[in-house]
Amino acid sequence: MPLTTFNILPDTSILASSSVDTSFFTILNNNGKMTRLNIKNPIYRDEFHSHFYMQHLYNQYYSRSSVYNDSLNISICAFSLHDCLVMSNLSTYETKTLLFSDIAESAPNIIDKNVVIDNVSYFCLKEDGGFVYGSYLGDKLYDENYSTNYPDRVHVFDWSLNPIAELIFTSPIVNFSVHENLIYIITTSDSPEVVVYKLPPFLSEK
Repeated sequence: MPLTTFNILPDTSILASSSVDTSFFTILNNNGKMTRLNIKNPIYRDEFHSHFYMQHLYNQYYSRSSVYNDSLNISICAFSLHDCLVMSNLSTYETKTLLFSDIAESAPNIIDKNVVIDNVSYFCLKEDGGFVYGSYLGDKLYDENYSTNYPDRVHVFDWSLNPIAELIFTSPIVNFSVHENLIYIITTSDSPEVVVYKLPPFLSEK
């Protein structure tokens, strides 16, 4: 069960954004025991099940970044291979899905026990100041020279999955972090390796 991202719950158990079945999360308690959380993956498709002859393939195909809000008991997940976000309420076990395209989803492309990546949607999610930030590519991962394409934009949402803003940068975003009204961008350049931008006033912490 490869862990893509995980979050620490108030009781210090771990909310893992991978699973050993078709549930959306697994909880690991302090003794390392895995517990199925009663939320089924809302974008899981039964017709693709035969492709997942090993469990790690399922987790690769539905690989995602996640952030967690302990006061709301809500997690938001962004997928690598699927153009959508999912909000999960861990109290009510309800989910809400926000789709970004109507492109027909193709079956998992599995070669040599790995899921082959073509188009990538989200690279990673972060949260800060009541907002959720996701670096978004929405395009092919590799160009014709097999160089990696990195996103140049960050989507911003609130915890109800309402779109708030799209931040577009001149530097490719390998990774990023948000803290105290600043966004730190790790780029593909050696100099500077990290670029720091001020967030717009409407994203500043209240």
